[in-house]
Amino acid sequence: MDELMDLLSYQCPFTGRKRIAGCEDGQLYTDDYNKLKLLGDSFDAATFDWNLTKPFGLLNRCAPACCKHVVQIAQREVESNPRASQAMREFSAIREADAEIGARRVLVKHGLSAPVELSTLDLGDSRDMKKFPWLKPASWFQHLLDIGALQRQLVGVSTLQKMRGVLQEFWDRYRCLDDGHPVYSLQNAGVLSLDRLIPFYSHSDEGRTFRDAPLFVLNIHGVIGRGTVAYLKGNKHRAPVAENSQGLNYVGNTWSTHFLIATMMKNVTTPETLSALMSGFAADCRSLLHEGLGSGMDRFWFIHLGSKGDLPALAKIARFTRTFGHAPRASKSKKPSRGICWKCLAGQEKDDRNHRPVFPFEDVSSNPIWEGTICQEVAWEERPSILEGLDLDDSRATKFFQSDFFHNVHLGVLKSFCSSALVSLVEANPPLPCFEGLGSVDKKFDRLSTMYQQYFRDRGKKPWVSELSRDLVCWPMSSTCPAAKWNKGMASTEILRFIDWFAAACAKAMNVAVTFLYRNGLWLRDVQARRLSAWLFGFLAHYAMLASLTLAAGKARYPVYPKSHMVCHTAVLSPLATACQQAEDFIGKPSKVSRSTNIRQAHRSVIWRSLIKIQFCLQEAALDERGMDSYPDL
Repeated sequence: MDELMDLLSYQCPFTGRKRIAGCEDGQLYTDDYNKLKLLGDSFDAATFDWNLTKPFGLLNRCAPACCKHVVQIAQREVESNPRASQAMREFSAIREADAEIGARRVLVKHGLSAPVELSTLDLGDSRDMKKFPWLKPASWFQHLLDIGALQRQLVGVSTLQKMRGVLQEFWDRYRCLDDGHPVYSLQNAGVLSLDRLIPFYSHSDEGRTFRDAPLFVLNIHGVIGRGTVAYLKGNKHRAPVAENSQGLNYVGNTWSTHFLIATMMKNVTTPETLSALMSGFAADCRSLLHEGLGSGMDRFWFIHLGSKGDLPALAKIARFTRTFGHAPRASKSKKPSRGICWKCLAGQEKDDRNHRPVFPFEDVSSNPIWEGTICQEVAWEERPSILEGLDLDDSRATKFFQSDFFHNVHLGVLKSFCSSALVSLVEANPPLPCFEGLGSVDKKFDRLSTMYQQYFRDRGKKPWVSELSRDLVCWPMSSTCPAAKWNKGMASTEILRFIDWFAAACAKAMNVAVTFLYRNGLWLRDVQARRLSAWLFGFLAHYAMLASLTLAAGKARYPVYPKSHMVCHTAVLSPLATACQQAEDFIGKPSKVSRSTNIRQAHRSVIWRSLIKIQFCLQEAALDERGMDSYPDL
């Protein structure tokens, strides 16, 4: 067993590199030292001698290793070591032609891969889609129940007894939001018990696989978690359950807090296959809601509370007829737009033929003209298959799809604001005192960049964006509308902090709002919600005013996109609950795994190799005590 662990995870004490590892990101790795060993030397991690590699130079470059390669190394070890363990002998006995399947079997047997049952779905007539591999939510939850991790990974508490108290409080609060939700009818009918009903979200997005091709990834995670780092540092998790705002799901390795359901390569991703996948997923979710897992007082139920993602992902899985892609691009359209938002009719253009009035999505006031159209008209021609079995009316079905605060703000309105704000600072006339004597725009950007770097240097931090320039904001000439070049949400946050420090009250409103959200939990009190609303709408009001003033001055600045409108749909539950920072981090992990698998078996191989990393991360999560002292009265 120990030798098999060495084979998978040994780290060289000289180079810091892993020779062959499946515990770093779900992939198996080899380096030049392993290649030398395959020439005839036996693989013995315990007696590694760095001098052996000196004649060949510094050979410490890592490269992905296929399962067949790992089997060959195990065979060399068994041939040269008569005392090789039983686990190593089993690994060496794997047929090289079936190395992936055999490796999976041995790793599961010896506890090195999560033993989650792999299921299949019929998604089409082709051979690959007839038995499409996926992991059922029920299989994940049963595995967590078996290893005693259900309460830690889905609710963020230490014991099942404590979880019951937290869940009861969650559903008592949720009743104030929606007392007509179907779960309360199911409770009254004796189908389930609210103190054992665990809510979870689904998330879908695209990662990148071979040659930068898109890879669709579907995953799930618990609504309630341990909190954020700032939340835990403030000891807010220590409040009694009745006063506790409950933690967001932001602490812990995403391999252990988010659970992979399926991946789908671009060449097989069609509206039909996606709909079939979502239908199978919804059927399993219905079973979890009505039948649950376990028995007696140890029976638990699970409710799919919502589906979240960025705007393109939600439009794909729900087939919305009103999306961001329908935003008007001219003062008058040949075919009037039906709207840009699935929750309301914002963005709808005037259509006299069909008696449709205009509802501009640019209206971001606290009492917008489109407010009365919320949930009045569904945004699909055919009900999305992911809703099957949830018994939601049209209004609740519309609210089931949750937009991503992270994309709407950090990668949306803040990107637009920061890029335009930087340009406004540079082109101010008369020039700001710090720019006196500097004639060219490039010199002003250099001075601004120096101040930006000094700002973070004084705080002992290194910003994601190292310097500010015309190229960064895509502003080659004064007539061009600035467009931020960065693609990291953290960059927007850092530049916003600098602008806040430099001058702008508009930036301060959003900065305070985002900081407030990270320091608090899942639930916001009415006073907190009103305060947050004032900050968000205050920022949007300033932004709209800046857009209007610069437009009147004949300058293309502060563009208004559909994401600005989506910020207006912020709800009572913390918008960070459906923000996708953690989920985006998770998406990249199976996507990275997919880049070192056989493309003909990619769907199955990605799942199997991901389960290797997941096993290690679940074991690490069991030792992570952050936030486990929450709810002291339970």
